[in-house]
Amino acid sequence: MNLRGGTLFGGDTLGRCEIRTVIPTQMNPRIGIAYQITPSTVIRTGYGIFYGMPPYGAGRHYTGAAFQSETPWVTTVDGITPTGNLSNPFPDGYNFFTGRANGLTTQVGFTIWDGWPDSLRANYNQQWNFTIQRQFGGRMMMEVAYAGNKGTNLAYFLPSVELNQMDPALLPMGNTLLEQVPNPFAGIVTVGTLATPTIQRGQLLRPYPQYTGFQAKNAGWANSKYHALLARFERRFASGLTVQSSYSFSKTISDAADGLWNMANGIRNFYCLKCERAVSSYDQPHRFVTNRILTISKGLPLRNFPLSSNTCFCFGGTQRPNSTGTSAALSEGQTIDRWFDTRQIVAPASFTFGNLGRTLATVRSDNARNLDFSIFKSFRPTERVGVQFRAEAFNLTNTPLIAQPNTQVGSPLFGAVTSQENNPRQIQLGLKILF
Repeated sequence: MNLRGGTLFGGDTLGRCEIRTVIPTQMNPRIGIAYQITPSTVIRTGYGIFYGMPPYGAGRHYTGAAFQSETPWVTTVDGITPTGNLSNPFPDGYNFFTGRANGLTTQVGFTIWDGWPDSLRANYNQQWNFTIQRQFGGRMMMEVAYAGNKGTNLAYFLPSVELNQMDPALLPMGNTLLEQVPNPFAGIVTVGTLATPTIQRGQLLRPYPQYTGFQAKNAGWANSKYHALLARFERRFASGLTVQSSYSFSKTISDAADGLWNMANGIRNFYCLKCERAVSSYDQPHRFVTNRILTISKGLPLRNFPLSSNTCFCFGGTQRPNSTGTSAALSEGQTIDRWFDTRQIVAPASFTFGNLGRTLATVRSDNARNLDFSIFKSFRPTERVGVQFRAEAFNLTNTPLIAQPNTQVGSPLFGAVTSQENNPRQIQLGLKILF
């Protein structure tokens, strides 16, 4: 926001008001208002829309399998004798892509994974805030703020959204979906699973049975919401020393996987994308920081509860475990051998999607507690030579941050912690000579 920045230190004029609006050429409108109520109190508010870089474009997923090819370089066959040297690395020629030579039969029998026109939407964020800032004396300042953020048309990065999913209303057919029936594509499709004489009935009930999959890459159908109460305290001392502490009480909700590291279970059901709405995998409702030295924060919600096998048999969908309806949080306390009550998260019945969400907010990973410490000493042995000695300690208290427990349903280690998230105490010494 283009609001009047800074703190109240220095004393502003009573009643001063400043309004700024920005409408850039790319149509990211913003407005900000700052008003000084008293010599020591200022309020600020602002709103803006910010468009992001579209995750699609030439050369990123959208050239299609029929327009892509690879020619692997075979350097040796027996591990000893070179077969392709740098002067002639591809003696047998290149593998060229099919292109449009097959017309409407392009990729028939395989998976189409390209950009679906309706899914290629411009992503943007709406951000707003309201802040009250108050100065106490000449060296202390307190700030309380509310901040909000709404993401729209966010991309489902990986995995893709499966558009060729069978209608879930057919799942009550049960084992009938798995029966082998005559394959109408036999003889038309000559390679792959659709070239066999018989095929599972469920494949023929997909919207586009001539393809094994129909996936939209980076589909812009996701959304997110963030609301936070923020507080900041600043105290200035002599000789330029400043102590600053901040606290946030927030909640983040989204309906898409949060980042490329949270993709294990994919999208459960294309026919109910809103069912993916859950507390975000990076939601931290409480976070306290002092000058980037001391950090205390609530742990992240548990995520990714993979199953050993997908018994949904929904031909395009995926499956998550079932929650029994009882919280998996342990009332008697957590241990590394039993971080949550594994009896409350069970394998789902066949031909069902499972009811567990993308994240489990009632059970979280370990709370973060980290203290860093550093001390610098500068002295000048001669007029032209300066020396600085530095001693720094990271994770001074050597407090471990327990990693997320094993969430593989059915694993012997299900619910147990097997690793540490942070590094142990690290101490480093440094000497700098300036001349």
